[in-house]
Amino acid sequence: MRCGAPESILTDAKPHVGTDMLHIALQNLRQELLSLGAQVRFGHRLEGLESREGVLTGLHVRTGEGTYRLPVRAVVLAPGHSARDTFQMLYDAGIPMVAKPFAVGVRIEHRQRDMDAAQYRQYAGHPCLPACTYKLSCHTAAGRGVFSFCVCPGGQVVAAASEPGRVVTNGMSHYARSGESINGGMLVGVTPEDFGTDHPLAGVAWQRQLEAAAFRLGGGGFLAPCQRVEDFLAHRPSTGPGAVLPSYRPGVTWCDLHDCLPPFLTEAMEEALPLLERKLRGYAQPDALLTAVETRSSSPVRILRDESGQSALRGLYPCGEGQAMPEASCPPQRTVCAAQKNLGGIFMMRKLAVVADYLDDSHRTHIEKMAGDAGFTVDYFTEGHLPQDRAGEYEVIYGTVPPKGAEGRHGPAVVLLLLCRYGSVEGRCPVPQPGGDAL
Repeated sequence: MRCGAPESILTDAKPHVGTDMLHIALQNLRQELLSLGAQVRFGHRLEGLESREGVLTGLHVRTGEGTYRLPVRAVVLAPGHSARDTFQMLYDAGIPMVAKPFAVGVRIEHRQRDMDAAQYRQYAGHPCLPACTYKLSCHTAAGRGVFSFCVCPGGQVVAAASEPGRVVTNGMSHYARSGESINGGMLVGVTPEDFGTDHPLAGVAWQRQLEAAAFRLGGGGFLAPCQRVEDFLAHRPSTGPGAVLPSYRPGVTWCDLHDCLPPFLTEAMEEALPLLERKLRGYAQPDALLTAVETRSSSPVRILRDESGQSALRGLYPCGEGQAMPEASCPPQRTVCAAQKNLGGIFMMRKLAVVADYLDDSHRTHIEKMAGDAGFTVDYFTEGHLPQDRAGEYEVIYGTVPPKGAEGRHGPAVVLLLLCRYGSVEGRCPVPQPGGDAL
């Protein structure tokens, strides 16, 4: 905050700095780091690794004037989700990595006042209420996850391509969130099985295919393909906007998004829109806009490391590209990583909210043991007492348990069988016994 971020970040559940204020805070933060002895080297690109007997000893760095060697003993490498040249360099250097699940889709855009009215109802427009946001998710009949991502109240859809000949969309909001529109990602979970090959960089190649297809459909010049929801569901090209105006710059091309997105993505989106409409009225309104394509929700690559955080090349500490649990610390059973595949690639929260009444200590012991084996922690809530503002922190599991002494106490069995499905060992789950306690 002392670097320029607003004081509200200390108390807001979802802290928001704002694109218009973030660059000021970053400049001040950089100055503080420099004052403490750090160096910030703009225009210097990592191009190679140097090692001796499996230990990292140096980096090869390119600048506008040539290359130089930087001797090192340890490197924290934080490539984010889009450093494709770095991923390629690491692969060429033999650094172990695998393709990982992520999510792709579109930005969906609505009028902010419509979303405010849907959630605030008669209080919409009250000066004490902020621009509303939302968090939505569902699963299709085929088990593929569809969810909202990076929702930007009062914001705009922005161009985010990092390579020529490709279109990528993202979203941003100024601190005031006072714009006419709200936009958010509507993303579909994808897994390495969708990429057509088991190459570690297959996800990168697949992203590039989608981005190039969006560029072609947009007609070049980084125009983004765009379609009204009503037209998308009817499989007909849009010819212009309705009540919702596109905020993307440099502009959009009206089209049919089925011409640039693979069928399994469009089918999942078509199935999800009415499901999400039931959760938030107006989400699938006819004039809402879909702008393609969003591909950078998270990294398509996972660099492998051990419990110490190091790659197979000792001294190299990959960071921030989506490793989740180190392989050496994963239990030998089906882990949370396996559950992600079963749930269409959607990242599962590591916390379970078990909503059930009348759980006794033996029930809790069994639940916590199975949850721990699957990589989860557990919090308990009675029916109706899971706060809505905390629901997004959890994977929620419901189990109804009648008062003690009642027949057919099945609630804990429901909870445990769901835990088996989401991460424990097949064949080792308790089986409910007719007419008695499942445990």
